[in-house]
Amino acid sequence: MADHAPKRDVVVEAVAREAESVVSLVLADPDWGPLPAWTPGAHLDVETPAGERQYSLCGDPAEPGRWRIAVLREPDGRGGSVWLHDSVGAGDRLSVRGPRNHFELVDAERYVFVAGGIGITPLVPMVRA
Repeated sequence: MADHAPKRDVVVEAVAREAESVVSLVLADPDWGPLPAWTPGAHLDVETPAGERQYSLCGDPAEPGRWRIAVLREPDGRGGSVWLHDSVGAGDRLSVRGPRNHFELVDAERYVFVAGGIGITPLVPMVRA
């Protein structure tokens, strides 16, 4: 993974189909404690059998015990998204690093958000903020 932040295990609390070829995964601490805080625009590095993949957090930063990511199934990709779609379910554990934020929402008088498809995921918490 890109930085040297320690890995942590998380448990998949829920998996939901959000749209065609998109699932969301709700991640929690295995001991049901709080998870590290994050800000809109942040992502997690998720360990998959195909290597590390980055997924934007799209839940509510005010919910300290849960992280939510959305994953687009990319059948022609490197295999990480297919594995998350086909092999990961509620109760499974994942190894992650983060959250990290290289897409911070900056203070401004007003905003215009433009996104489509899975690119909406980092903007969902930005719009909420």
